[in-house]
Amino acid sequence: MQRVISSVFALSFLFTMPAFAGEAEGKIVDVNASAMTVTLDSGETYTLPPEFDVTLVSPGMVVALAHEDDAAKTVTDMELVD
Repeated sequence: MQRVISSVFALSFLFTMPAFAGEAEGKIVDVNASAMTVTLDSGETYTLPPEFDVTLVSPGMVVALAHEDDAAKTVTDMELVD
């Protein structure tokens, strides 16, 4: 009986774990204002949140960003890298 309770307890954590966030760093090579996306020199494309002012970023900027681990890789934080 204790083994069953332990298994159920362990499985409950699988369903309550949040999605893990990812991080990336690189040079912006493309900004698509209509699609609200930025593409880094790695070839990865990230989606900017709707409230983001897309005029603040441009190709050539080196950025570090955090993103959701979703299909769109939605950016949650971005900062310039010196």
